[in-house]
Amino acid sequence: MRYIAAVLGFLAIALGLVFAATWWVDPYGYFGRMPLGLYDVTLARHVKARMISIQRPEGVLMGSSTMMGVFPNRISGCRLYNAAFPGARPSELAYMAEAFLPPMELAVIGLDFFAFNASTESDFLHPSFGTMTLAKTAAYALSFDAIRQTRYTIKTWRKQRPAFYADDGSAPAALAFWEEYQAGQHSAELTEAGLDGVVRLLFGNWRYSVTQVVALEHLRDVLAARGVKAVVYINPMGPTLTARLEALGLVKDFQQFRADIRRIFPESIDYSDRITEPERFYPADPMHFPPDTGTLMVRQSLEHAGLCRR
Repeated sequence: MRYIAAVLGFLAIALGLVFAATWWVDPYGYFGRMPLGLYDVTLARHVKARMISIQRPEGVLMGSSTMMGVFPNRISGCRLYNAAFPGARPSELAYMAEAFLPPMELAVIGLDFFAFNASTESDFLHPSFGTMTLAKTAAYALSFDAIRQTRYTIKTWRKQRPAFYADDGSAPAALAFWEEYQAGQHSAELTEAGLDGVVRLLFGNWRYSVTQVVALEHLRDVLAARGVKAVVYINPMGPTLTARLEALGLVKDFQQFRADIRRIFPESIDYSDRITEPERFYPADPMHFPPDTGTLMVRQSLEHAGLCRR
């Protein structure tokens, strides 16, 4: 009898620990601890969010993959951490600011038009969970996929993080691979295929998201309440992508996006009409740009705000 009680007790403790770990990481956002993203990228979203409190920088770089290529050590005058992750939208950035940011001086935020597509607000690969129930909660918390993602995230955060990210949040190995891949994408066919993929994934079934506008207002208020200076800019897009969006009839919503950013952050900088040279972007992916372009925008934005000058 004691043996059975011991086994049952062990199983109860083990299940409790598994449930607690899944709740803490919440890889697919069921518990609402981390909003669902455009991509199923639990690694960057969760690991970086928690590394901020460990590194305790003077400021953070916040945004999507368009910000991930910026190396904080190339920005003099401030000790920054690159907290960007793929597919980030204002709702996710607001959650990160509210739940994970320690006391700091500033947040540099690069905003992307694609992040305001209402059609991609629910998780891209997984359907909405709907109403939370006990059975659904147990099925999620104890599912093989959720446990696997939770284990991988915790393991990476504790032991393997240096293989993915430097202490400043940059990802030199991933960036080197990406640039090598891009270097081979010079043929017209591959470039056009890359453009088609970007448009289909990020701008398909387009609907301008009021939800993300409200989330951006919340992000502004959270940072202001904590005394964090928000340095905001709009990321540019390559001319081929801009032309494609014009052909899709998205110009009106793009102008609304720009107007909303100016209203919420009056001191923001709009690089969408300042950086338009094709060589500033990757040929096969005009949504993204080399580190030099991203670093230039961060530096100019900080100079415009009068920050990081020491």
